[in-house]
Amino acid sequence: MSIHDTWVRLNPDSPFQEIEFLFHEGLPMRDPFPMEFSQTHGGQPVALWVVDLARLSDEQIKALAGVIARSNGQLAETILEDCKARGGFFVNDTWVASMSGGAENYRRTLELLDRRIDLEQINLEELNEFYAQQYRDWIVGDRVASPMPEKYEDVDPRLKNNELEKAYKQIEIQKFLNDGNYSLFDVLTGKATVEALNYLDPDADWELETD
Repeated sequence: MSIHDTWVRLNPDSPFQEIEFLFHEGLPMRDPFPMEFSQTHGGQPVALWVVDLARLSDEQIKALAGVIARSNGQLAETILEDCKARGGFFVNDTWVASMSGGAENYRRTLELLDRRIDLEQINLEELNEFYAQQYRDWIVGDRVASPMPEKYEDVDPRLKNNELEKAYKQIEIQKFLNDGNYSLFDVLTGKATVEALNYLDPDADWELETD
């Protein structure tokens, strides 16, 4: 089984806000995009994110079941049974505010983009074919994602954004500081920061004021 690495943060007004403190990194998801579709009571299609049960603690499972049960006027035991039968807790796409992930998230998102599936005007036959391939390769299969690009410049242009660029810079700064073996004194006086800034931007000429 592939180890999934997608996390989502939810909107502040979501019903899960009361248990948010249990999920420091966000809710762990099985997929890097909604891959389960259902219908509302009115018959409208709804995209659902699947929570990755394998990455939940017993406390988190009970908390999620309790929130969903109260929101739907059901017993937590009923929600847990339904969760096991359906393969996980489902979270409505409308509650998802942001997503982060690692190598698998990156590769699977590229596969979705490569297929050019129009999520605004979904072709169900095409979507089902893609879902079957994803389920076979990543959910049931043993496929392991190749590593993320080491440099931001090597990231697929379709996925580049300011947040990802900042994340890469943070990783690069941390690596520079670790390799430099800076002392606590170097960090507190700002020496480590100045040298890191000059390393990231060779055209810059940051100096440490000693007066």
